[in-house]
Amino acid sequence: MSAGELSDACGASDSTIYRRLERLQEYDLLAEQLQIDREGHHYTTYRARLDRIEIELEDGAFEVTIDYQPDDAVDRFTDLFEGLR
Repeated sequence: MSAGELSDACGASDSTIYRRLERLQEYDLLAEQLQIDREGHHYTTYRARLDRIEIELEDGAFEVTIDYQPDDAVDRFTDLFEGLR
């Protein structure tokens, strides 16, 4: 979704959406892609990269595992190839 679409869907202001997007990008939880419309204008869309979070509590200690979706075609191909081994 674009920032405008997210703003509409969440009922939040554009500035709030951009602050949240920036924070999620700091933690590498979003992938962004440049889109070009029919009139030649460009805008950015965002996609969640988070695939799974696993939290385990063992012997009084937490262990957190975070799985991300590949960010680009090269990463997706590498993951696919390594998964075939």
